[in-house]
Amino acid sequence: MNQIVLIGNLGKDVELKEFSNGGCIANFSVATSDNYFDKEKQEWVNRTDWHNIVVKNDAAKRAAQQLGKGTKVVVRGKVKTRSYQKDGRDVYVTEVHANYFSNLMPKQEETGQEAAPKSSASDDFIF
Repeated sequence: MNQIVLIGNLGKDVELKEFSNGGCIANFSVATSDNYFDKEKQEWVNRTDWHNIVVKNDAAKRAAQQLGKGTKVVVRGKVKTRSYQKDGRDVYVTEVHANYFSNLMPKQEETGQEAAPKSSASDDFIF
């Protein structure tokens, strides 16, 4: 089963690319963190991993509208690896092709305004 769930923060604003046939694709990166204890150094170490997220078509437009740098999100999707040639070398890219995302930040944190009642239908997007 190829399924991944990530909870983290966007590292930059969503990049939306629209095509002449009406389709579009959005790309953004999500940082996840975990801690572990280094026995040699006798200290806690925080490790951050970055994940490339891809969202397509209507969901891509919605991601561009709802998400921005620093937004805390949950993303669910499939891990896919693609390759291409650059300067005669093979380059491999691992991405999460999302089929679900949700903005986890209350409205007041995003805008500085009072939080509106949360509706899962407006904040969650399954496609």
